[in-house]
Amino acid sequence: MSTTHDDIVNLKKEIDSIYNRKRAAVYALCKYYAGLSLQRFRQKQAQDAFFHNRTNTAYNTAFSDAEMTKEYCMFFLALAVEYGWPLELANNRKHESVRPTVMAFYSRFMRDLEALFAG
Repeated sequence: MSTTHDDIVNLKKEIDSIYNRKRAAVYALCKYYAGLSLQRFRQKQAQDAFFHNRTNTAYNTAFSDAEMTKEYCMFFLALAVEYGWPLELANNRKHESVRPTVMAFYSRFMRDLEALFAG
């Protein structure tokens, strides 16, 4: 049985379709974990778990999102205040909130990512 030009074109389309669906699923997974991260941060910080809320500005301006390029897809959590990074790093990271919040989901995120590519 010989392979025709149409067979090759159809195969390429199917591969592109699978690739695009996987990319969309990875992006959706990142958006989901971004939301979970922000939710966890707000739940814990509402009780001053990371640092004392003097003005609630860091708490109220915390945000999360996902980003996708050709090279990577990621989710993140950030504090949208000028003093966000000093707050995170001060006193040997005593009041660090962003990294531990995101890292709390690392294992679960990786398992979900592996499951996505296993199927």
